[in-house]
Amino acid sequence: MEAKNWKCQDCGADYEDAGSGFCDKCGGLVLPLESLLIGSEKELLLPEMPSSFATGQCGLGILVFDFSSSMGDPAFPEKEMPQRKIDLVAQAFENSMKKMAAIGSPENAYVAVIGFTRDAKLLKFMKASMIDVDYDWKQWIYKQQLKMLEDVGDGTNITAALKLAREIYDSALKGDLRQYGFDDFAPLHHDIVIENEVFSIPNVRVFIYSDGKHTAGHFINYFENASLISGIPNINGVICAYFGTVEEEGFDNLYQVAGTCPRHGTKGIIHIIVPEAFPYIRQIFHMASMASGFCAQCAKESKFSS
Repeated sequence: MEAKNWKCQDCGADYEDAGSGFCDKCGGLVLPLESLLIGSEKELLLPEMPSSFATGQCGLGILVFDFSSSMGDPAFPEKEMPQRKIDLVAQAFENSMKKMAAIGSPENAYVAVIGFTRDAKLLKFMKASMIDVDYDWKQWIYKQQLKMLEDVGDGTNITAALKLAREIYDSALKGDLRQYGFDDFAPLHHDIVIENEVFSIPNVRVFIYSDGKHTAGHFINYFENASLISGIPNINGVICAYFGTVEEEGFDNLYQVAGTCPRHGTKGIIHIIVPEAFPYIRQIFHMASMASGFCAQCAKESKFSS
């Protein structure tokens, strides 16, 4: 019998080879045995994720995907693993779409999907109650990337993506999504405590995946003056995930855009450079698409299942 030298990072299922790079049982990342961390080191990097999943009215999650051709490059080239950057995005998206459909009051949860290459497009805008759980959302991501590369052309126009996201964001905060086909939207607010003062924050969040610097003219941060709390700058609810090194200009672009977490005081950005980060990527994806939380620490403490 051939030795099973690969294991799911999440559920521990054994595999003879990497296969697609994702677990058939839970969607976790499949890693070579020698790369798995054990003992206290694993607990430090990957604390146990809570098992329950939040329900109820969730507001709006605006998901912004970089579909440039470089997203087809290996996600972890130094690890010689099969997953591409776009594979991580597609897997997280499919997982979150199906979980969104199962939340309480799905008719009150909205998701907008923006894709960008040389320009940006609104690809889908729907209520969670409209999500088909049997649909192959992973393949949908691949098809959208290919279509945008063919129709729009290659490139990384982060400015155009931010402009479109900000338009939807502002409309949601005003409680008016009629131009997108919804006439019954009103943002749900929840209370948080900052330095012993209670603030009411609308459930509107923006999540951005990208792997490169802006390549289409002057970079403009359309969320520079955005805030969900009047009088407190940069609490904008923008969370960014970056594929690449921190020395690259692309990291600086997303760092500028990412909002500050009002609970933890940290920037809402996660650096995706090692496979051990994948559970947090999925947690943040769930959190953003569910319009809750602000940063990686929020994801670690959230009630979203991995």
